[in-house]
Amino acid sequence: MRLLLTAVLLFCLQVAMSQQLNVPVQEDELRQLVSFLASDSMKGRRAGSDENRKATAFISSYFQQLGLLPAANDSFEQKFYPDSADSLNTLSNVIALLPGRSKPDEIIVFSAHFDHLGTDRKLKRDSIFNGANDNASGTAVLMAMARYYAGWRGNERSILFCAFNGEEKGLLGSAAFTENIDPAKYVAGINLEMLGVPQIGRKKLIMTGIGKSDMVKIIGKPMKDSGIKLRGDREDNLFARSDNFSFAALGVPAHTFLSSDDGERCYHKPCDEPGRIDFTNMALLANGIIASVSEIISGAKTPSRIILR
Repeated sequence: MRLLLTAVLLFCLQVAMSQQLNVPVQEDELRQLVSFLASDSMKGRRAGSDENRKATAFISSYFQQLGLLPAANDSFEQKFYPDSADSLNTLSNVIALLPGRSKPDEIIVFSAHFDHLGTDRKLKRDSIFNGANDNASGTAVLMAMARYYAGWRGNERSILFCAFNGEEKGLLGSAAFTENIDPAKYVAGINLEMLGVPQIGRKKLIMTGIGKSDMVKIIGKPMKDSGIKLRGDREDNLFARSDNFSFAALGVPAHTFLSSDDGERCYHKPCDEPGRIDFTNMALLANGIIASVSEIISGAKTPSRIILR
């Protein structure tokens, strides 16, 4: 683990020194991040595994190197117990804060889950569920966005970067996090999922729960101006299946953004590997999202609350 942490720190320093912090999200940095998180050596990052803990340490060190603040208890890692009766086996989210300049008590969440399915020894040819698209892609975009905003530091509202664990086991990490928040302080949630494979076409994004708040009215035009076409979830069944829902259940206008859904041919299969990822399109989508939420970040506009029925 010590050698790993040394490598992580060197990697983070390399990223910070080789790029201007406040430039937009870059294709090469996304490739580097996904290639690490979804490598065979990470064995699918199953929640509770050694490899999952390595991913936790990697993301935590990355946030620290960017100069972000630990969100609570002087640690970037928020431990939680998947089973309340088991106090020995813990998982950790990774949470980092960038305080707002004029409205620090108003919080925008960027989130992505970094766990996946691990391995299946019953499979002979390829037993590793690498999870490159699901969800090393979303995690990489989250980390690259954190790098951008940490360098820019023009945010009037506070930004919370949440790398959630245990999503594949039932939104465990985001549920644990939202147990102890004041939802009134949370202005919006942007959850990043499966952004690496353009199943619906390049320069296109799915926004889940698109009619459940008026966020689309705020982000629609700047997204279009960025060359990104935005549409809703055709089956309207993904809104409650990712970490945005833990916030939405409390009224926070939190939505997930994807470029593919569970109909994608390698979804939850061993073929979800880095070689299939369209990093050029990922960077375009990431920068489109950054542009589209600028008025929320600045405090100029606030999306309406969600009322679940």
